[in-house]
Amino acid sequence: MRRATGVSWAASAGSGVSGSCPGAKPDCAAAIVREQLQKHAFGFAMIGGGVRMLPENTLLFERLVNVLTEEAPWIRLCFNTPPEDTIESLRRWLQA
Repeated sequence: MRRATGVSWAASAGSGVSGSCPGAKPDCAAAIVREQLQKHAFGFAMIGGGVRMLPENTLLFERLVNVLTEEAPWIRLCFNTPPEDTIESLRRWLQA
């Protein structure tokens, strides 16, 4: 999964989109996302299938959604399924 994520971010960067993957610990990830939202304005956020679809990541998913909507109520959420459709998932919101 890490390799696929790296490939997706490389493809995203090549498309003019940048981002980061803050890690899997819910409190740490939420703090990193909150800090970034306080520093920068984002129009949308991608939460990948590796977070949303794995039962063991439910708490992480909830924390991310909550911090995103608390800190940036205007933000639009987009979701990929496999890492390979990340660009298509982002384009849905770039074109909206």
